[in-house]
Amino acid sequence: MKQRRLDASRIETRMVPINAIEDHPDNYNMHPDEQIAQLASSHAEFGQYRSIVVWERSGGKYIRVVGHGYSQGARQEGETHLRCDVLPMDTSPETVKAIMLADNLHAQNSQPDDEILARLLKEQQNMGFDLASMGSDDETLRQMLESLGNEYLGDGEGEEDADDFIAEPDEEQA
Repeated sequence: MKQRRLDASRIETRMVPINAIEDHPDNYNMHPDEQIAQLASSHAEFGQYRSIVVWERSGGKYIRVVGHGYSQGARQEGETHLRCDVLPMDTSPETVKAIMLADNLHAQNSQPDDEILARLLKEQQNMGFDLASMGSDDETLRQMLESLGNEYLGDGEGEEDADDFIAEPDEEQA
């Protein structure tokens, strides 16, 4: 059996022109216009905070393995280059497909905690973030809060303060 595990030291991170990247022909995930608009909004709000994954081919070309939808949203926002983790040319086609499948399927297998998700979305909305940039919207949040009951409609009790998660420097050490 052929070894499939990639040597991480051989995966390079580089800026790649979007026009040099083609979609993998076997990508089965379709991205509707609404999702692309959300991904474009996310890119406009936050920039590119993680790499997409591409497979290097000859002639300066690349095949997109992970990040199909995000790439479309970034292009829509006028981006011309993306930060990519580049799989070496000698990566087997079977391994490339398996990585694409694993990335898509593992994400589908997660289960959200609706209480935490609703709290986080409400918190971000209150701080002025556009929920579309996070893949949601005001109506979805309203429905989530309604389904969770009155205690989640804004009394604030039991909510963690976002500042509790930010490490502050010790003033005495300054």
